[in-house]
Amino acid sequence: MTEALEKSLLEDLQCPVCDSYMCPPIRQCQKGHSICDHCFPKLKVCPKCRSPKSQARSFALEAIHSKLKIPCRYAIAGCNFVSLGEHIRNHECFCKLAPKSCPFRNYDDCHWKDITSKLKSHLMKKHSSNFYQKEKQRFLSQNFRNITNYHYIYVVIHAHKDFFRLTWDIDEITGDYEQFKCFYE
Repeated sequence: MTEALEKSLLEDLQCPVCDSYMCPPIRQCQKGHSICDHCFPKLKVCPKCRSPKSQARSFALEAIHSKLKIPCRYAIAGCNFVSLGEHIRNHECFCKLAPKSCPFRNYDDCHWKDITSKLKSHLMKKHSSNFYQKEKQRFLSQNFRNITNYHYIYVVIHAHKDFFRLTWDIDEITGDYEQFKCFYE
């Protein structure tokens, strides 16, 4: 495939709303204009022709998407990753330049959202009592039997250049707890 043809096909894959490359499933309006799956639920009518949305998908565009080399949607933020369309969505889920929500969004009703490289600074400023960082650190959890004003305890640890979220779910009656650990994405 020539570079000019590939560039032309990529232009046809740009969402008319967000200008990002559409990834399957690619949705359509009743007249056949394509819209990305991210923008589709937010619209009442097609941004090109104002006709109603439909449940139809553009299987032809989805097939073309899987065969083209697609740049990461966060290229504007500096990501240089390019891959066949069938692999790009997986990369974008874990891209270090993708905006992430604060891991305390549910615990502390924090509405911060930015790239991962700014997360450490945010956690230090806004959640310092529940944020721990050191390359070699031993984290000891306490006995939670005397805690009466929390249903769970929630902390984030930054170690080995990654973020980890730890949660202790506390039983209100017994004071026993169950611990959950996960890598923060």
